[in-house]
Amino acid sequence: MGSAWYHYDSSLYGTVRDCLRETTRLEPDYTEAWARLADDYARQWYGYEELYPGETYDPLERAMEAANRAIFLSPDSGVAHYAMAKAFLMSGDLASFRGEVRQALRLIPNEPVFLASLGGWLAYTGRWDEGLALIEKAEALNPASHGICRHFVPALNYFRRGEYNKAVDCIQKSSTGWWVNYMHQAFINGMAGNSEAASEALAKVLELRPTFSMREAIEFHQKYCFEQSYIDLVMEGLRRAGLAEAKAKEATMPELHVSEPTTTKCPWNKGKLVGAKPPLQP
Repeated sequence: MGSAWYHYDSSLYGTVRDCLRETTRLEPDYTEAWARLADDYARQWYGYEELYPGETYDPLERAMEAANRAIFLSPDSGVAHYAMAKAFLMSGDLASFRGEVRQALRLIPNEPVFLASLGGWLAYTGRWDEGLALIEKAEALNPASHGICRHFVPALNYFRRGEYNKAVDCIQKSSTGWWVNYMHQAFINGMAGNSEAASEALAKVLELRPTFSMREAIEFHQKYCFEQSYIDLVMEGLRRAGLAEAKAKEATMPELHVSEPTTTKCPWNKGKLVGAKPPLQP
């Protein structure tokens, strides 16, 4: 199960997806299965994978429900709080997201894969030093266990600081064949002045994701709660790589208003309230 999540092997996705839902049906009190199911819905919401065939639903809402179910079953499960952290990141509730990150770190302080992911999410929301420290800890614990974060997040940190050549060196070391990785190569090389490399990377993005547009790039980064100044750099880098703007400025960074620690109106969920809900019934 883990290989499909942590190594982005899309060929395994359908098998893992079906296995997860069947597991929660057969073992409705299996905490980790619910937590992994929440992560499955998160991947759908971020656009990494397709929705379940023949179904219409909101992946964000289902991710939140599955994470809530995991915590209801095992309040002291670090994996459950990890899943809830991601769900709150998706909803844009950064106060609750950071609270769940703290809970997860308290419960699983030495699990490299989780440390690296949590570190990346923290960095994207503006906690770069804190996030990079977690990734360094993950590498120290097990250099082989934390996937693309080893070079990926530092590359983005160099990029935001304007150290584009260092960003290029880092992002080249994290090549995975994933369209998101090529997107990063495109805008980083674009800002570094490497026109040919930027154009080639953008061509790879469009080969893997023919409908890719500036708007999608903006919305992708908004979903991870990157600051608008960072998104502006991304847009400029993609322009230099040759991506047409196509009314990209119509998609602006939504303000994140957090009035309560466990609930907020989510701009990506059509204004619905997301947060603590009664747990899913088996």
